[in-house]
Parts: sequence; C-alpha cells; structure tokens
Amino acid sequence: MQTARILALVSLFFSFARPLQADQIKEAGKEILDRWQETVITIEVVIETRSIVEGREMGKQESKNEITGVLIDPSGLAVTSLYGLDITDVFEQTGSIEDDFRTENKIKELTLRLAGGREIPAQVVLEDKDLDLAFIRPGKELAKPLSAIDLTQNATPEILDQVILLDRLGKIADRIVHITLARIGGIINKPRTLYILDSSLWTMQFAMPVFSLEGKIIGMVLMRVKSLETPMLPVVVPAEDILEVAKQISKD
Repeated sequence: MQTARILALVSLFFSFARPLQADQIKEAGKEILDRWQETVITIEVVIETRSIVEGREMGKQESKNEITGVLIDPSGLAVTSLYGLDITDVFEQTGSIEDDFRTENKIKELTLRLAGGREIPAQVVLEDKDLDLAFIRPGKELAKPLSAIDLTQNATPEILDQVILLDRLGKIADRIVHITLARIGGIINKPRTLYILDSSLWTMQFAMPVFSLEGKIIGMVLMRVKSLETPMLPVVVPAEDILEVAKQISKD
C-alpha cells in the first residue's frame, strides 16, 4: 500500500514537472526576444558583378541581397556572415573558379536597416574569411547610441543544451524577428571550438545570434567552408572568438 502511494506521488510530480519546464522555456524565450530583438537587424547590400572570360569583360550586372546582422556596439558596429553578403567569396577561397573564367564583385551600396525601419548607410570595415565574419559600421557617427549585444557577457553551452536563435525575416514577413528553440547537437574542439545545432536547422539563415536560456549570447550561426566538393556546414562561432576579431577594428 505504501509503495503504491509513493508511485502515485512520483507520477503526479512528473505530470506537473513537464508542463512547468515547458512554461519556463517559453518565458525564457519571450524574455530573450523582448530584450534582444532590436539588436537583430537587416543588412541590405547591392553588389555589382563583372564576368570576365579569358581576360575580357563579358557582362556586368547588379544584384540586391538581404541578410540578418547583429549590432555588437552602441556605435552601430554590426557583424554578419561574409558569405551571406557575397557567396562568390566561397568560390574564390576554395579555388573553384576556372582559370579562364572569373567574376569580380564590388559592393556598391550597403545599408543597415534597424528594427524600426530606419536606414543607415554603412561600409565593411573588416573581414575574416576563415570564420565567415564581416564587420559593418555606419558611414557617419550616429547622434544617439543603439541597442547592442555585449559579447563579453557570453555563455558556454554543453552538449544537448537548449538554446534560442533569433532571425530577422524579410519584407514578405513584415521584417519581424523569428525565434527558434534548438539544441547543441555536437561540439568541435579542434582546431577551434565550434558548436553544431540540430541537423534539422542546417538549412536556416546565416548570421543568427544564439543565446542560452539565461539570455546570454553564445555565438552566431556562420558557415564553415573547405571546398565545393564538401558541403558547407553551418556552425555556431563562439561570441568570444567574434569579439577577438572585432578588437582589430579601429575606433577612428
């Protein structure tokens, strides 16, 4: 009789514990969204592409692209995926362009579109192809500081930890911030630490910030590229590595 009573109490406990945990995750996600959504912006880029065959220019065209970016300094400094800005960098890095054919790309226009719709002309100030990073800064000093993520206040996840991702959708979705719950599915330790998310998320957008359930930044979803013979792998580059690269940027 006593055993049956104990089993009933244990069963009752777990029936309440599961909804409670789900509610806690929901509240954590809402807090992260409320706190950080203004730091997740849209970066608009206009690229001029020249096609060159055997040394002769065969054509020129312009294309416009949008990608998510993250504000990491109140001055308006933002970080995004370099390959998201210009995928042809992948071909150049991997040596996959034929000798008699090449393309030359030039960024003609770069704009930071803030959460409220404000547009700020900007420029690329630093690139890191190995980590797939592009740092972008307003062309002129801003009159007021912007909301930004402090990369020094970061978290280190463990395998199977739940994490929150934020993404700024496009015009078709009224540029809202989309939130996703995921888990750390793997951890690469060498030559540097990189986190792998659930495989179901591998087709998601570039440059999404990743947070712990406590609201601390873990890193950003970027692309790991070796060659066109091997697939690009989306990885989470730790916030501390992004910060280390950002230190190279002059304040001037």
